[in-house]
Amino acid sequence: MLAVSVALTAEKYLLKPYSEWSENDVKNILSRSPWVKSGELSIETGARPSVGGTGGPPNQVTRDQEKAGEALRYVPYKIIWYTKIPRLAAIRERVLQGSLTPENAAVHAQAQPEEAWRFALETQLLGRMSPDKIQEATQTTQLIRDDGAAIEAQEIQAGKQMVYFLFPLQGADGKPFLTEESKKFTFETKALGSLMRHSFKIPDCLVNGKLER
Repeated sequence: MLAVSVALTAEKYLLKPYSEWSENDVKNILSRSPWVKSGELSIETGARPSVGGTGGPPNQVTRDQEKAGEALRYVPYKIIWYTKIPRLAAIRERVLQGSLTPENAAVHAQAQPEEAWRFALETQLLGRMSPDKIQEATQTTQLIRDDGAAIEAQEIQAGKQMVYFLFPLQGADGKPFLTEESKKFTFETKALGSLMRHSFKIPDCLVNGKLER
């Protein structure tokens, strides 16, 4: 797995209303911002993913296989933390694509967000997974704080090229699991049979100093 993450701060997008974001603004938010982590899964041609992403260099076994002449393919994936700005970017994207009117977009933008932390895994490989396998991913997908505390995904919503993981706002102790005072946390999943593990820096994702959904 090759990790790719070029951070763009939240302040850049607060200078104008989301309804004025350009196509390039939306693309950057949903691909190169602090709310997004990207990488590649290496798979043998015709096989399931064989090597996962942990944020480090490609697995040595993969390179050995490549040297041995085995056919490998690298498939990109993205993990998106859908807090306020990515959520608005997704709404704006639909307007720019013509699938949502500005009036309906305003309704969606003002709607109360769900009582959960929402993450999305986007990759072409999701078409290889059966619904049962996708549901099993709830047991291998978690958020981990620096102090070692962790919560598992409580719900999964699956599509053809994207699966959403919903996490409870509170930890086992009944207190907010993520807060403005938190430094960072790690999203970890084996949803595709390989480990994908990426850290998010909370200070980079605050909106006006707040952690907004």
